[in-house]
Amino acid sequence: MKIVPLGPPGVGKGTLAKKISENFQIPHISTGDIFRRLAEEGDPIGAKARDEYWGHGNLVPDEITNELVRITLAKPEYRENFILDGFPRTRDQAEALDTFVGDYIPLLLTASDQTIRTRILNRLTCSNKDCEGIYNSVTKVPKYARKCDCGSELIRRKDDNKKALPIRMAEYQKNSPGVLAYYGGRVLEIDAEQSSEKIYQEVINLFS
Repeated sequence: MKIVPLGPPGVGKGTLAKKISENFQIPHISTGDIFRRLAEEGDPIGAKARDEYWGHGNLVPDEITNELVRITLAKPEYRENFILDGFPRTRDQAEALDTFVGDYIPLLLTASDQTIRTRILNRLTCSNKDCEGIYNSVTKVPKYARKCDCGSELIRRKDDNKKALPIRMAEYQKNSPGVLAYYGGRVLEIDAEQSSEKIYQEVINLFS
């Protein structure tokens, strides 16, 4: 099973990917998490991507992201199954992905701008890199204030703020038509206005 969730920032791609990964033991690849981890580790590429691009709500250039994904997908553990979250975001990336792997399913999650705004500006993420649980102070409130179920501190992503949000949405609206036109009838669409549990069940039903 190779699934590639598509959709605007905050629509629930990461939450869906994490749930499928945990329940079916399928590797979850998040380009955003990889860039964030590289930045935290002081890697020059990760720091450049954070300080010049995603930290301000801008896309990392295709040539950098494409190479990162190519190297990652070449690893043996991703040969049969994976969920790729955060890629492709441009038509160039979509074309590149077709050269990296064989059959996979592009899965489009859709939601209103207001839903996206609420989810992003209230999103909390586990600081534990081995957990990376995702919460929301409005729609998925953690049991303990600012704490993940694993006990680690919950933090906000650097680009989850009012200043970066319009830039991120504009980038998505600019690039999304090209990606969807490239995929055409290959895309399966899911209504992401539903709860994460209902979204998950609908996706599972598609593959049953």
